[in-house]
Amino acid sequence: MTGRWVLALAVCAALGACAGGRATFQIWRSAANADPVERVLVVTRIGMTEELRDGVSDAFRDHLAACGVRAVVLHIGVLDLDPEQRVYEAMRQLQPSAVLSISTQSSQTTLYNGYAASTQDYHVRVVSARSRTVLWEGLMTWKLVSSWVTDLHATGAQFVDSILDALRGSVLARCRAG
Repeated sequence: MTGRWVLALAVCAALGACAGGRATFQIWRSAANADPVERVLVVTRIGMTEELRDGVSDAFRDHLAACGVRAVVLHIGVLDLDPEQRVYEAMRQLQPSAVLSISTQSSQTTLYNGYAASTQDYHVRVVSARSRTVLWEGLMTWKLVSSWVTDLHATGAQFVDSILDALRGSVLARCRAG
């Protein structure tokens, strides 16, 4: 495993920059006959830089809008004093048909000659706002090699694409890839 990371870092060093990650999923639950999602509240509880957070927000809004789904993204930080109130207010205003939550489960980063190789596990869950039933749930493992020249906004979009690709088979069946 370490050999693969060293090889990835060597390739990045030769190219001068690295951008992007790769995701795998362990899907625990997936509802085949879920009601169509028209409005979704995306709640993230993951540590991110501002640029990465903006990339995630923009990608969720843009990519879901492309298939007729209105999305509002709410990032909950460790210093938020009343996150439940923020979620409640967003739910009241948007009246979503589903809530997509993403939270960090574990994270490991290795630094090597100016590059960071990280593996992060995220719990991803989609819950119907009407019935409060879980429509989709899984563990996403995101592997990323980055450096100071990495486009974090684009990396945030890749992160979102990975999640939406996994959801297209069930909850977001009407959304096409791309």
